[in-house]
Amino acid sequence: MNEGKSKGLDWSNAAVFWVLSALGLGTLGACLLLPVNRQYLEAREEHRAMYQQVKQLQQQVKQANFLIEAARTDPQYNEFIARNELNYRKPGQESITLQVQDSDIRQDKEKPLQGSFLPDTQRWWYAMFLQKRSQIILLIMGGVCLVVAILICNGPKKQIDG
Repeated sequence: MNEGKSKGLDWSNAAVFWVLSALGLGTLGACLLLPVNRQYLEAREEHRAMYQQVKQLQQQVKQANFLIEAARTDPQYNEFIARNELNYRKPGQESITLQVQDSDIRQDKEKPLQGSFLPDTQRWWYAMFLQKRSQIILLIMGGVCLVVAILICNGPKKQIDG
């Protein structure tokens, strides 16, 4: 009167099923989501750079509009332009020219954006999910893990007949 013990999975098969399922789903998820996340972060970084550029251009437009308005309405500014850029002088006035070396002029260099959103792709495990060749291998491995997990779950049941 021994009844079969195969009413469900035994604990060892269940543990292997869950481990393989988690491994397969984790690998497939990482292969599919990390490249998409990388593209999103690159687009976000590009948007941030464009926003900074737009702000700089707006500042330049504001400054140019201020200079245009000053040229239209301010006689002192017009005199300043005439003297400095067009070399006009009042009668009897002498001009003194100073030589300025390039090293004396303050040069503003472009500053790189701080606080980049992009992750460090130098880490081997992250770069592995972004390379096409290793992605294909990882996708195959993840699929095999899931197939084996399903086969273990639905495989032949052992029955003990007495």
